[in-house]
Amino acid sequence: MSTSFVDYKENGFWIDDDILAITLAYIYKILLDSKDKSNWMIEMQELFKENGKGLFRGFTHLQLNDFLINEERETIFYEIIKETRNLIISKGDIIDVEELNNLLFDTELKDVWKGRIEALRILKVIDYLEMLVKGEIKIKVSDPIDYFF
Repeated sequence: MSTSFVDYKENGFWIDDDILAITLAYIYKILLDSKDKSNWMIEMQELFKENGKGLFRGFTHLQLNDFLINEERETIFYEIIKETRNLIISKGDIIDVEELNNLLFDTELKDVWKGRIEALRILKVIDYLEMLVKGEIKIKVSDPIDYFF
């Protein structure tokens, strides 16, 4: 199982790439529907789409430092996170295999989900992303991992 370090302003958290890909796929859905079509939002949307496919095992990079360069952008990101949280909550306690497989953007991929997942696992990632951008997470890349998604 591969993991990536999601970072912002020198802090971050390690996460299993599969869980991160699911989360990014849901964030992508929100970005796709966003009325804000500024260049940075379009770039973030495309990056999250590609990372949401789960192809970048062990080196998924969200480039948050490049996208969230000021408080205004951070506020926009919080709104995206809030909408993503609401979307996931609307799916119920368990996200079934069909829903997960419908998140795949590339029909050429042979990799499919074989099991369902608890929505709480994805919601925890959403919470961590929000806490990271707010500066509430102080985990460094070399710190021990004492959390689980």
